[in-house]
Amino acid sequence: MFSSRFLVPAVLLLLTGCTDSKTTFEPITQKTETPAPVVAEPHEANEPAIQLPAADAPIVKVTAAELYADIRAGDDQVARYAKSWVDVSGELFNIDVVVHDATGEKILTMAIAPPSNGGLGSTDICVCQAADGEQPWKQTQPRSEVTLRGALTEEGGFHHLVACRIIDTKGAPVPEFTVDELRARLQEDPPGMAEQFSPSPQKSLILMGQFAGRIAPENAEDKSSWVAIDGADKQRVFGYTGSFNMRAFEGLQPGDDVTVMAVLSIPSAEQALTTNLNSTINLTPFAREKPATP
Repeated sequence: MFSSRFLVPAVLLLLTGCTDSKTTFEPITQKTETPAPVVAEPHEANEPAIQLPAADAPIVKVTAAELYADIRAGDDQVARYAKSWVDVSGELFNIDVVVHDATGEKILTMAIAPPSNGGLGSTDICVCQAADGEQPWKQTQPRSEVTLRGALTEEGGFHHLVACRIIDTKGAPVPEFTVDELRARLQEDPPGMAEQFSPSPQKSLILMGQFAGRIAPENAEDKSSWVAIDGADKQRVFGYTGSFNMRAFEGLQPGDDVTVMAVLSIPSAEQALTTNLNSTINLTPFAREKPATP
């Protein structure tokens, strides 16, 4: 089920090509012991599957603010969405990957909020579990105006949308780089990259490489850690993540292909090679090629 708690995970990636000789890497093979805040969960194994509306079911069109107001108003208002698809328009608050506490399943989610309320700390957020095969980063950036279509359901007292797809957006796809391409662009064209990734508004990128491992923290009680991603030319990017985001990297072995999404904000051309990436998530399970539509 979904939890009503909503946290925006933050991961720090440092654009650097070397590491301390004392650095110790280890694969991520086990879950952390620290409970992670869960943004979204599918139905439990012993619960009935969610029944989606028919393909030709009616469509209810609302804004994110209207949907959130109806949910707060209670069952009488929510009843109007029964057996219908919901088209909800607003700002794409984020794209995220969460981990089911019981099964370890990785789940791709999107969150939509009213444009005027879409900054960090917004409470009027509707969480949407993406439909199978969806790759929303190929359609738009977080913080873009979007319309999502999904089915409203309730689990454990928490309402959310499932089977969500982006049906309209004013945003552009998230640009994709390999580790080597990103390093090369930052070195060859600092002014252009500073313009493309100016801090306001924040912009995301997709980064692809090979998982190098997890840097073991000095304190065994510390469940946060660094991960490293290599390029083909032995360039390396380091990423710091808390225990919540660390869970999405579980199961990766050194040498495995990995795809992550991160925010890059470059204040000036002079800072292009020293600026950090943040708010990184592991998209690897969902970065496969989307099947062609018949």
